[in-house]
Amino acid sequence: MSKKKPAKKAIKNSGPVATENVRPITGRQQAVLDTIEKLMAEHKRPPSVREIAAAMDISSPNGIMNHLRSLVKKGYVAKERTSRSIRLVHATVCPCCGRPFP
Repeated sequence: MSKKKPAKKAIKNSGPVATENVRPITGRQQAVLDTIEKLMAEHKRPPSVREIAAAMDISSPNGIMNHLRSLVKKGYVAKERTSRSIRLVHATVCPCCGRPFP
């Protein structure tokens, strides 16, 4: 007889990757998250990976991609396979315009 693991409940209006059990992030990942939020507020659109790297004085976009992959796995960010598709999952207000999310 095998025991079934309890299913994780998805948070309403947060996309398929987010769950109630959000894992903690490192200081560097928090810096990437803060930079994304700052750039979204400044430019009124999601930043590119190169823009995030430039804002953090990192020469290689590959380092940013690694942090983004970790943030997606941990449920803080959603990202599609298109350019400028970064979305903050747990934000309560839009960093671009300040309006609350539904």
